[in-house]
Amino acid sequence: MLSRSLSFLSMVSFSSLRKAAELNDLVNMAETKKPVEQDVLKDFLKRNVFPVLQGTSLDRRGNTNEMRFLLGRIIRDASFSAVILRASPDGRFVHYITECISNDAQRMRFLHKMTTTQATKCIEHLSRVGVRDPKVFSVLVSKVDFHNLKDIARVMFAFAEADLHALNVHVVAPLYCGERWALHAERVQSSAADEKHTEASASPGAGYNVFEAVRILRALSKSCRYTIDRNHARDRAMKLPVQSVELLRNSILDFIFQNDFALRGGHWVNIARALALFPPELQRLDSLDTADSATRKLLERKPSFRPQEDMRCTALAEMALERVFLAGGAEKADVPLDCTVEQLIKVLPLLQQIPSVTEEKQKHRIQRILFKFREQKQQLSFASLVRLLNALRNMELPPQYLEFIQLIAEEAGSHLLTPTEADERIVFKDVVTLATLLATFRIQVCAGFFLYIQKVQHLPKEMPSESAVSLLNALANVGRGDPRACHATVTAIARSVIRYEQRAVARGPHAAEPLVASAPTAADKMLRVFALLEVCPPKDVLVGFFGERGDVPRTAALRASAHGPLLFDLTRSLTHMVKEVRLRKQRGEAAADGSEDADVTHVLWERGVLRTVAPLLLEYTRELRESREHANHTYIPFAWRTAAEMAHIYADVSLEHNALADMQRVLADIYPFAKDLIIEMTWLAKELNDRIRHGASAARIRERYAAVPFKSNSIQHFVSALLMWENMLYQGAWQAKQRGALPEESKVEAIKSDFVTLLSTPLPAGMECNAKTTITVMGVLREIMGQGDTSVIREPVFLKEHVLDITTKLPFAISLVMDPGVVNEFFSE
Repeated sequence: MLSRSLSFLSMVSFSSLRKAAELNDLVNMAETKKPVEQDVLKDFLKRNVFPVLQGTSLDRRGNTNEMRFLLGRIIRDASFSAVILRASPDGRFVHYITECISNDAQRMRFLHKMTTTQATKCIEHLSRVGVRDPKVFSVLVSKVDFHNLKDIARVMFAFAEADLHALNVHVVAPLYCGERWALHAERVQSSAADEKHTEASASPGAGYNVFEAVRILRALSKSCRYTIDRNHARDRAMKLPVQSVELLRNSILDFIFQNDFALRGGHWVNIARALALFPPELQRLDSLDTADSATRKLLERKPSFRPQEDMRCTALAEMALERVFLAGGAEKADVPLDCTVEQLIKVLPLLQQIPSVTEEKQKHRIQRILFKFREQKQQLSFASLVRLLNALRNMELPPQYLEFIQLIAEEAGSHLLTPTEADERIVFKDVVTLATLLATFRIQVCAGFFLYIQKVQHLPKEMPSESAVSLLNALANVGRGDPRACHATVTAIARSVIRYEQRAVARGPHAAEPLVASAPTAADKMLRVFALLEVCPPKDVLVGFFGERGDVPRTAALRASAHGPLLFDLTRSLTHMVKEVRLRKQRGEAAADGSEDADVTHVLWERGVLRTVAPLLLEYTRELRESREHANHTYIPFAWRTAAEMAHIYADVSLEHNALADMQRVLADIYPFAKDLIIEMTWLAKELNDRIRHGASAARIRERYAAVPFKSNSIQHFVSALLMWENMLYQGAWQAKQRGALPEESKVEAIKSDFVTLLSTPLPAGMECNAKTTITVMGVLREIMGQGDTSVIREPVFLKEHVLDITTKLPFAISLVMDPGVVNEFFSE
């Protein structure tokens, strides 16, 4: 008795269906002329539609056929209401709809009365809301009629736009059973939305169903490509319905080429692109019916038809591409193209993807596209101009086309100078892409981009490091004429990145990390741009890059980065920044944020040099020695020299910018690191020197030395660094003595004495071993200079040009001054 009562409660009556069907009057804009208020719609759904969706059976006292037809309308309008209300795909409303559809066979059994148009609209609305249940869509797709190309195209495009590509491949394509179509025209509404979906019409106000065939081909190509790529990425072998996909594709192609007279240039662009982008597994056209296939007959009509090579999608794509450029039977430069520049942008990548397009024909077609751009440049949007530049980036263009590149960039920049009310049309993602392209093409003049970026209000409050690097690289090119105008923009970009990283860390379990640790490559590039634009960031930005306390943590990102180039660039950037601070002080200028120059210099030295570059360089040099990797094949030796040069600039032993106490403090801070680094450098230099000389005659020494594919010239950088460390200590001790400091009171004098002892003291055998060897720094240096203690005659490793290269790149002059140092003596003779 109880079960019979519950069954009666879930039964849907005819009157309740009629009431729920009034939902169409609420959401139908053609009738109401204005959108329904959301509160009114929600109240109607709760009172009248929800009970129907939850029903399990129909009241048989009514006309069940009419009731099931009404249910189809209600499901369609309910799906549209979910779009209007922006309902959550996991919410109660959408759940009622999907449960009603997926359990229809056990409940009200209305789907067999649903029309193909209703099923199509349900699929469009539910996929737009965010439903991803294959069971729901499989039931609805089975109701779509393959004789109606428009509905099939709408379903496949809805799945493709919702990233449900597997449904197109594994559900829609297998349901095709060889249906054929006849060309017919129908009136279409001249709205922007319809023009977007039906593309250009062959005649005003008319649309042909062959246009929908082109859309089906595009969606099928995209879905096949994405499905196969995802299977490869997930390393799983999912069997594809190849025969079903080929049957649908071949039938669509036959219909297209049978009615090619109705197609315009824009359609042929899309056909060529879809065919060229079919995955390799589906490129062959061997399954074409030889008896009545219009596509095969078209291919066989080629003068040099070769079945093994021409029965491919790329061959058909070439023929479709020719339809774009052909006019009057031949390609002529003076004949206008039957498509817009926005459609032709899609053609540019195809010119390289289709192998049969000759280089001469490719250049001719690019020229026609660029000439058409020059004619219609005022009609292109900012996004289209960026896409055009992006399409040209991967093409090898001759020098005469560079003026077009500059013209496109300037036109894109002019869109950034629009009035304030038009700024909403500029998407920041497109601005970042433009910045990347400006840097790629090394465009140095783009006033619109430069002025747009200078307005800090255009920048987001938070920005990923990749976007910041793109903006800064472009700014480094276009802003070199007036670098000081970029200071506020560069600082704002840096702060946006730091805020982005801090917020990302706040959402995760890990503690906040400096930018050099969390995104080392991006931080390195950004600091390099700061140096190019003569910018020294304020204190808070530097703290964001290098942290507030302790050494930079050894994160996974830092370990995965290229150690040598990272340290090489960091040392140069830190050197340029302290120079900029000193120049700013000489000019009598204040920092933009009001911070003191002494505080900025302190952060650069303490956080940038002592807590970041110094420990990292020592660690990576030790790792290089342990790995037995050839030191000449890395950038680490470059960093030896630039780190010594950086320390030389910060110490300022000439006392032009520092006081004596500051100079001694800097040398005292850096010497423990320098001492350990000299030991590691010496071991690597000795190993490389022995490797060069081993088993080689004197005549072949330099030949073997020059045979290394990539030469960082480790020995040369070792000697350069050693010269600079020695000069710092000797010159610093001399400066202290000149200013009356007693030897026993001079910190630098004690450091100098320790350095002299280091040069002649046998080195430890290993990093964690106290055992001594007979090898000394000076002994290795004498071996390099060909003055070792041996009866064998040895030539120096260095040639004259090597010595000149060392001496000319030093931040001081080699001379026979009083007490120049033992390393200096090798070069002052």
